[in-house]
Amino acid sequence: MHNFVRFLRPVSRSPRLELSRIQVRHLPLCVTPLSEPLENLEVEEPKTISYSSDVQVTTLSNGLKVASVDSASPTSRIGLFFKSGSRYETFQNSGISHILRCGAFLTTSDHTGFHISRTMEENGIDLEASSTREHLIYSAQCLKDDVSLVIPYLASVARAPEFRQWELEDIVENIELDLAMAKTNPQIGLIEELHKVAYRNGLRNSIYCKPYKANKFTTEMLLNFVKDSFVGNRMALVGVGVPHESLVGLCESHFSAIPAGNAVVNEKPNYTGGEVHCEQSDGLVHIALASEGASTSDKNYLAFGVLQRVLGVTPFIKWGSNTTSSRINKAAQGVTDGPFMGSTLNINYSDSGLFGFYTAASPKDAGKVTRAIVDQFGKVSKGDVTKEEVERAKNQLKSSIQMSGESYVDRIEDIGTQVLISGTYTSPDSCAQSVDKITSEDVVDAAKQIFAKKASLVVLGESDSLPHLDELL
Repeated sequence: MHNFVRFLRPVSRSPRLELSRIQVRHLPLCVTPLSEPLENLEVEEPKTISYSSDVQVTTLSNGLKVASVDSASPTSRIGLFFKSGSRYETFQNSGISHILRCGAFLTTSDHTGFHISRTMEENGIDLEASSTREHLIYSAQCLKDDVSLVIPYLASVARAPEFRQWELEDIVENIELDLAMAKTNPQIGLIEELHKVAYRNGLRNSIYCKPYKANKFTTEMLLNFVKDSFVGNRMALVGVGVPHESLVGLCESHFSAIPAGNAVVNEKPNYTGGEVHCEQSDGLVHIALASEGASTSDKNYLAFGVLQRVLGVTPFIKWGSNTTSSRINKAAQGVTDGPFMGSTLNINYSDSGLFGFYTAASPKDAGKVTRAIVDQFGKVSKGDVTKEEVERAKNQLKSSIQMSGESYVDRIEDIGTQVLISGTYTSPDSCAQSVDKITSEDVVDAAKQIFAKKASLVVLGESDSLPHLDELL
């Protein structure tokens, strides 16, 4: 240690001298004007990257819809969408979409699961699988030059999965982990129970497999399900950061062998409403109250979006309470000094929807917080809303629509959902123009539809003061 100090000491004694030497040594370079070109220096002209920012859609001969939008980014994201969400399950195969989500990219007739994962890892490609009540999505994030590598593997997974029984046994742990993680989040359980109470068919099906069925699915069951679901008329392939012509060419080469199949006809959702109380002790009471709202094809779809922001959504600032612009949080703050949280729910499907609110509060405050929020819904339905509130809500909705395009993940989900449902795509700019046309009267009319039908109530918690449906409406 002493030798080390002595070694450094001479260097630190004369910093000014050392600095002056450096300055003198580089002085001729420093005085060269930056406005004059350097001698013998060749500079290449910058290359202009041309691309179209418009979403293009092409339908192949087998019904597969191919949509893409290019960008200047060096990375691309590919998403393969199937109309194979939980709403298409039967009683016998309920939970099968969860199995497909956890068992994505297993062995196919072309490649083993090990080969698929190793190839993706070697090329730095991320594979993901997700699902909703309507769609199952297999996606990949890669460099732009690797799109031609990804497409054949996605096609193989869709065209020739094998679902070997020992591989299905291996993913049981993943399914159980999914279920365990969902159990720790009361909001997930609340939304699942809300759908179960609200609907009697299709949309009531959970996106999670029942625990006792995690190891009950066989190769034959999965092959029968994908035989009807993984067909051209129920699929869409979306690329963000990919030239459309090249993506269509790749799809024609690798997806043309997939049969067209039959276009799925959705069973009309049977909304009934009801209520359920589930006891649990985590210190808070979680409540969801909703009624049938707007579908994505409803003419009032955007009016419900504005209404949602008039009443209030989750805070825009981290750790904020959002009691300034949120009517429901401001109302809750007026009746309790304890912890609380509130947000409007607006869940939209292709042919139905749920609109209402979610709140969490302490057991002693849950009843009065819920009643205060319900009161705000009633006030808006009676016209108690200012033009300033509507304009602010419209601006919030427009910014939300536009900012969703900043994320590859959000954008690809937006494009894929629209294209698979309607076969077309409406741009964020067009949506924003439609939002501008919404009036205060449209918002009030949307509010009047809420709770016009029997509502759906779900309560998770322990308290003797928990509200019941007939006491709230």
